[in-house]
Amino acid sequence: MKRPIGTSSAGKFLGQARSRTVALALTLAAAALMPAAASGQVSVDELEVHMRLGAKREAITDVIPVRNDETKAQQVRIVLGDWVRDSLGNNVFLDASTVPGSCGSRIKAFPATFQVAPGATELVRVSYDPAPADTGCWSIVFVETVTPPPPREQAQGSFLTIEVRTGVKIYVHRHDAVALGEVQDAGVDMAWRLKAPGTALRDTALVREATVRFANTGTAHFRVKASLEIRTAAGEILRTIEGPEAPMTPGAVRIINIAMPALPSGDYIAIMLLDYGGDEISAAQADFRVP
Repeated sequence: MKRPIGTSSAGKFLGQARSRTVALALTLAAAALMPAAASGQVSVDELEVHMRLGAKREAITDVIPVRNDETKAQQVRIVLGDWVRDSLGNNVFLDASTVPGSCGSRIKAFPATFQVAPGATELVRVSYDPAPADTGCWSIVFVETVTPPPPREQAQGSFLTIEVRTGVKIYVHRHDAVALGEVQDAGVDMAWRLKAPGTALRDTALVREATVRFANTGTAHFRVKASLEIRTAAGEILRTIEGPEAPMTPGAVRIINIAMPALPSGDYIAIMLLDYGGDEISAAQADFRVP
């Protein structure tokens, strides 16, 4: 049960203890570059694989089922890569072994190429060979449906056509992972935002929003659940607003925005709560005025 938070000065970061046992929330963000089930292509039901290191750091193996729901055989290629999220949560995909937290050459997928018969399912075997002092990592397996080049008298100009590319995120969790988070900055400001996702840039509105810059300072992947309390200057709660969930890898920094409703003129307090699955809920307070 969350304790009330007082009305300390603007921008002050607060901690809020809770008595329950620490629960390490694991990241559950899918990494599909295109829909898993596309017409005329193969499908991948699970878009993430979580592999957990034991205390002895033994090798781990898991599988990715690749299914062909169509009436003709499909040619598939498997490619390993890296990924990170930017501060707004957008996925950025990179070549393998380029991200500091990458599994690098320790992660392997087999077979690299194969054909899936109509209505059949093939299993891609993903294996991880830990380093002596392994601290966990993350990578991505791309499942590509390809069209082989047609036979030619001369090989020049031959190329594969990638029709659908689906990313399956691979998480390797250390056995002693600790969930720790830290608020780096917080405030309330006005910003131009789209009225609805996917609308044109002209369909924007000026909105007041609370903004928190939050860092994953521990060793666990987790999902931050953000919420906002709007209070009077005297500390009375007027509104509670649920914000977005933000999956984060170790060492990542996220900027979380929570839009506010229209408020009458006056002085207010914004309390931003960030539950990341650790043994305390991080919080930040910002005082603001509505003209």
